[in-house]
Amino acid sequence: MSHFSTIKTELRNLNAIAAALRRLGIDFELGGEIEDYYHAKQSVDIVAHLPGQRPVGFVRDPTTGIVNLVGDWWGGRVGREAFLSQLKSNYAREQVLASLEQQGVSMEDIVEREEPDGSYTFEVPLDEDQMETMIGG
Repeated sequence: MSHFSTIKTELRNLNAIAAALRRLGIDFELGGEIEDYYHAKQSVDIVAHLPGQRPVGFVRDPTTGIVNLVGDWWGGRVGREAFLSQLKSNYAREQVLASLEQQGVSMEDIVEREEPDGSYTFEVPLDEDQMETMIGG
């Protein structure tokens, strides 16, 4: 018998997930196993050590490339929906920053604000060449 539940996500980038976990102050390791209440084990791509509960994991689906969240949430202090919401917000932040960096934007020039709802706003100064690249010209 297994106590694991799998939460389907739209996340695809393991590096952005790791960066989001780091930003949230959650200890994690790349690769490993998680264990449920009944001692069933599952291999995962990332093991996240949430406070007050069993570790949870992120597993890439090889057919879709989507990374799903797997864990035994029974008796834990962290709600899976609240955790996933925080993770997704920070994941999106990491994806935006990585995209800007790939486009040649200097990370030191970005002004970032975290909004009361947990979203992020970025002010990005662009020179003419960067503007041309971003609008496809």
